Amino acid sequence: QYQPKSATCVVLDAGNGAILAMACTPQFDPNLPAKAPPDSRRNRVVCDMYEPGSTFKTFAATMALEKRLWRRNEMINCENGAWRLGYRTLHDAHAYGMLSFDDGIIKSSNIAAAKIGSRLGPGLLYDTVRIFGFGERTGVNLPGEEDGKVRARKLWTNDSVYSVSMGHEIAVTPLQLITAYAAVVNGG
Repeated sequence: QYQPKSATCVVLDAGNGAILAMACTPQFDPNLPAKAPPDSRRNRVVCDMYEPGSTFKTFAATMALEKRLWRRNEMINCENGAWRLGYRTLHDAHAYGMLSFDDGIIKSSNIAAAKIGSRLGPGLLYDTVRIFGFGERTGVNLPGEEDGKVRARKLWTNDSVYSVSMGHEIAVTPLQLITAYAAVVNGG
């Protein structure tokens, strides 16, 4: 329906981290690699990096709960969809007012995510990113696995805490993202 240029799928056992299935398209016949375009001769699950955006909001939220910096029923002012931060304004897709912590994540509010991340602060947020394994290989035994991209903490700007909380300023592989989600749902 949407005619994507590529797609990936990974099925992981969250309990033990075992990869149950993995697929990507465009695909190629590994017995005839010369007949495939170079762009299709890689495992996108471990090689392709992208900015995760809203799929990343869970990780700052998880650490905020773990460190008891937020409570799940605590209310967050989502500023009716526009939060002015000096020269920059963060926007939500919808004009939310007050949302509970849970609803801020459920509704994927950028403003809620940024406010959650701001309580973590840059040091703890950076540690969160690293604890969940972003910026390093997962250790799966597949060729071409990328590290992802996480800038050194000393290179973060004042805005990084907001941006990273919303899944910007970093790059992940599909495998990194799913293994981090497995850690969230299996208790670490």
